[in-house]
Amino acid sequence: MLRDWVVAGRLSGIGLKFKARRVFRRFEEASRNLRTTQARVLLEKVRRNQDSRFGREHAFHDIHSVHDFRRRLPVADYTVFEPYVEQVKLGDVRALFGPDERLLMFAVTSGAYSRPKYIPVTTAFLAEHRLGWHVWGHGVAVDHLNAYDYSILRIVSSSRESTTEAGIPCGGISGLMSETLPWPIRRKYVPPVEAASVRHGPSKYYLIGRIALARRISLISTANPSNILALVRAVDRNAEMIVRDLHDGTVDDRWEIPDDLKRRLRGHLRPSRRRARTLEALLTRAGRLLPREYWPELRLLGNWKDGSCGIYLDRYPEYFGDVPVRDVGILASEGRMTIPLTDEGPGGVLDLTSHFFEFIPEEESESDAPTTLLAHELEEDGKYFIVLTTSSGLYRYNISDLVQVTGFFHETPRLRFLNKGHYFSSLTGEKVSEFQVVRSMHEARIPLKFPTEDGIFSPMMDDPPRYSIAVERQPGCSREEWRTFLQRFEDHLCALNVEYAAKRRSGRLGTPVLHLLREGAFDRLKEERLVRMGGRREQYKHCFVIGEIDYHRTLPIEDHVTLDAGPDEPPD
Repeated sequence: MLRDWVVAGRLSGIGLKFKARRVFRRFEEASRNLRTTQARVLLEKVRRNQDSRFGREHAFHDIHSVHDFRRRLPVADYTVFEPYVEQVKLGDVRALFGPDERLLMFAVTSGAYSRPKYIPVTTAFLAEHRLGWHVWGHGVAVDHLNAYDYSILRIVSSSRESTTEAGIPCGGISGLMSETLPWPIRRKYVPPVEAASVRHGPSKYYLIGRIALARRISLISTANPSNILALVRAVDRNAEMIVRDLHDGTVDDRWEIPDDLKRRLRGHLRPSRRRARTLEALLTRAGRLLPREYWPELRLLGNWKDGSCGIYLDRYPEYFGDVPVRDVGILASEGRMTIPLTDEGPGGVLDLTSHFFEFIPEEESESDAPTTLLAHELEEDGKYFIVLTTSSGLYRYNISDLVQVTGFFHETPRLRFLNKGHYFSSLTGEKVSEFQVVRSMHEARIPLKFPTEDGIFSPMMDDPPRYSIAVERQPGCSREEWRTFLQRFEDHLCALNVEYAAKRRSGRLGTPVLHLLREGAFDRLKEERLVRMGGRREQYKHCFVIGEIDYHRTLPIEDHVTLDAGPDEPPD
């Protein structure tokens, strides 16, 4: 039986590879003709929706070129489209879309730091999203021949977390992608889509681990690396329980998993006694369950490597050894923006066949009438904010993602994500970005015995003003080690941000303060924000920079450390 399963898995893997190869050839040809491709992509979207209410109000019938389009529509944020989206949520699809377009669902943004946005997912949008994954998958197949031999572990969100008043499902496009796969390919993915319906985070990760440990895994692909760490840590922390559940064909009752879901997953929860004995032997030998031991066939990890997510990758060797990691690209509910084609570094090639792109130079981000550049006008090393036009009814939408050009694939730029444009803080004109904070944290934590993963950088209104760096306490980490961390953070931030360094030298900014929070503080903060503002756990991104003055006072601080004692030491 196991042999038949492996053979079937390999055959479906071969099918995936051939499909991806055909799609990639078309993508590569398009990348040699950037201007022509982008013009075609734009006009297809305009023609498709010219008879929508939005299209009529903006004279889409009279748009025949990129120039016409940019002249008629201004750069916009979500508030411009929200009234039309609200009508679509009520069932009036023609508010944004033409008569031939079918609405499938709404993808809901994470909502971790603002009100959730509802992004319409149409048949065209889903097809474009799927093609982007095929191009990514071709690169994987070329560089990692055996990555599709066994099961693919993918952590997704349910596509039906809620519905609109008109009964239209709302949730994650990743769930819809999994649900609409052909059956021979869908069976290759672990866990089944039903597992995405579990709302309680720890229970969901345990259930995924319980199902996945019964299978051979050759590829793990999910956007957020923190979710991969949450999964393997759930297995490690509950090792004895998960071995027992595998042996008995059960899921322990302490987890918040509905009985009806267990019944639907019955086929995936059958006893696996031989596998349980193997895992028990690993646990007895090492005292832990680590994926580098229980998934020896694992060939690749696919997840974000850039922005605030890069800091989590430092923990991967402990769990995965030297398994390579490939970025999955700049992805959001609003659309895919890049497709990485190699394992080297973060970032990828602009997804030029799916969306129409424009770019605002970083220095013009606060202008009322910023210059917008087309993709062929970008320069290497330049930093720009992305402006999107998509098949979800968003036109010249400023998504506030700051990117940097790292090179070109034929004519098409390669981009790496830096940070969200509003994730910065400036007390005296220094404009510290999230990218700079994450890089500084990464370098500062290297000598620490128990490195911290998350942190929050926020302004303090002292005399002179200064910054707080809040991190969780780590067992066994001394005050002197924390002082070393703070000094290294300060040194690296000064090297990355010359304005910050100048303000520190002149005394306009005081020395930073390291606030130590109780363990588990960031997990609790995450859950509170998800409850308060909505959004999905799998899409949640920790925010390392919060510009709110004295935000640190809202955190559960247990201790603090400064670079020098005396008058600069903050009060308890």
